Amino acid sequence: MSYDTPKRQCSFDSDGSSSQAALLSEKTTISTPIRKPSWITPRILSDFTIGLSDGLTVPFALTAGLSALGNGRIVVAAGLAELVAGAISMGVAGYLGAKGERDAQSTSTRGMKKMIVAEPEEALAIVKGKFREFALPEEILLSITNYYSNSPSDRLLETLMRVEEHEAEVQTLRPWLSGVTIAVAYFFGGSVPLLPYMLCSVEVAFIVSIIVTILVLFCFGFIKGPLAGSNRGICKSLTSGIEMLVLGGLAAAAALTCVKMLSQFREP
Repeated sequence: MSYDTPKRQCSFDSDGSSSQAALLSEKTTISTPIRKPSWITPRILSDFTIGLSDGLTVPFALTAGLSALGNGRIVVAAGLAELVAGAISMGVAGYLGAKGERDAQSTSTRGMKKMIVAEPEEALAIVKGKFREFALPEEILLSITNYYSNSPSDRLLETLMRVEEHEAEVQTLRPWLSGVTIAVAYFFGGSVPLLPYMLCSVEVAFIVSIIVTILVLFCFGFIKGPLAGSNRGICKSLTSGIEMLVLGGLAAAAALTCVKMLSQFREP
């Protein structure tokens, strides 16, 4: 009779610590869902939101105000002119803003490099202080400090950027991508309230423009989370959609009110 099975069991018990660690690692790997990285970064989503909300607000107010003239050709011509000029202006502003942010972060990175070379103890103290916020034992903090003391300076620099300045995403920021994203979003958003005036009479287009603008604001707010790879529930998506609708609607209503008030002072 063979006793292979008990022998294997004894072998498991004799090396219990390593086997249990392996099983724990395997269980953790299996139970932890692996989220695929989304190509839509938070920065891109933020830029698109800025461009879309502005694009829906300004052209909507302009076309709605000009619709009081009753001339669809004037509404379309003025709307297209504002749409192109606004998209270019917003895109340039987004590019310059992102470029300035990247330059500022580059300056901060150079300062950290100098600190690591001139005052390595201070750099290690910063890292240790950040890890202390997680209530780690002192012996672990000492091990972390020793690890970075014996590691290449690039590794310490990367850690400093992450825990002190959160530069991981900023270092990969492309100013041209930020500008293009805002410009495209503005043009798309501005086309929504303008398109009905190209297809319908002024009276009908005004109503349709309001409806489609409301729908786009809500739908974008609803899908904004899933676009970024967030697995949130339906309630949070509805809340985000309503929030986008209310904020965008208030901005559009304020702009439209100003246009209507100014139109009262036109010459007879």
